[in-house]
Amino acid sequence: MERHVLVPCADGTEEIETVSICNVLTRGSAKVTLASISAFEDGQKIIDWKGQPPIIVKGARGLDFVCHSRFIDVYDKPFDLIVLPGGMENAKRLSECERLIKLLRSQKESGKLYGAICASPAIVFAKHNLLINNKATCHPSLQSHLPTTDYANEEVVISDNCITSQGPGTAIKFGLTLVEKLFDRKKALEVAKALVYKLV
Repeated sequence: MERHVLVPCADGTEEIETVSICNVLTRGSAKVTLASISAFEDGQKIIDWKGQPPIIVKGARGLDFVCHSRFIDVYDKPFDLIVLPGGMENAKRLSECERLIKLLRSQKESGKLYGAICASPAIVFAKHNLLINNKATCHPSLQSHLPTTDYANEEVVISDNCITSQGPGTAIKFGLTLVEKLFDRKKALEVAKALVYKLV
């Protein structure tokens, strides 16, 4: 069965986390949509293979991401998982997107998977009460934003349908955890082996 994943991002997204999430999930056969919330276009300078201007997001360290679509064009579609990369500026911009917050609340309430890494659990989830009755972790510098810090030192925390992680160094483990939750342990182990990553 196909699993559809939405990865919203904005300018300032953390590059390692964004790539790791999308890459690991794609390797696990998920259908990933990287969707821009703060894109700019330059149709005169850059044209993609379909002849349409790509949707570009600036990463936190200056790398450009060409997204699959605009968030506004896909937010009303069903997704099995919505997962947010980190990066402080990205997290702040995601937190300000009312449609995204509404979608995340619906995901939480319906029991579907939602996740975040680095700054996003603190700046998006905690701020908008998406961690009520959930354990969580985030970047160590932002632990004070969490409702409880009991699990803040864990690399990845699974709490019901909410999955959170700490930062760039835990991004592959986070991605593999998402694969396991979307599919199964066997699939996660297959992906981990191809990545030369020891999944315990």
